Amino acid sequence: MSILTRKNDNRQVQNLRSDFFSLFDNFFDDFNIGFSDSSSFKPKINISEDDKNYYVDAELAGIKKDDVSIEYTNQILTITAKKQEEKEVKDKNYHRVESSYGTFSRSVQVPNVDYNNTKAKFEDGVLKITLPKKLENKTKISIE
Repeated sequence: MSILTRKNDNRQVQNLRSDFFSLFDNFFDDFNIGFSDSSSFKPKINISEDDKNYYVDAELAGIKKDDVSIEYTNQILTITAKKQEEKEVKDKNYHRVESSYGTFSRSVQVPNVDYNNTKAKFEDGVLKITLPKKLENKTKISIE
């Protein structure tokens, strides 16, 4: 009997933990940190770097290339897009709809970028942005 009690206790702890993290997720969502959108559509982004470039990949499934814009101003990269709502199909009875639609804007700070040589590619629902790092003017000064 004690094993069953422990399993229930573990399940309760897991449920409490899940509720706790959901509370914080929902709290920060209310402030739209990193977003200014009118829907629940919040695509995921990955940011990485190597010695020469920063890389930003954004998952934009269901969005057309023409509905995406990218800006880089004051060390802030902003991706803005609009996901169009599909037209209602009258001969279907939907049991569940989880798709989100609307406009979103996602901004991230990316310092020290040579913005004149930035490249972006949109393929298979993924926006891939390459931001070359500015070469710093380093000069070795000899001491006399």
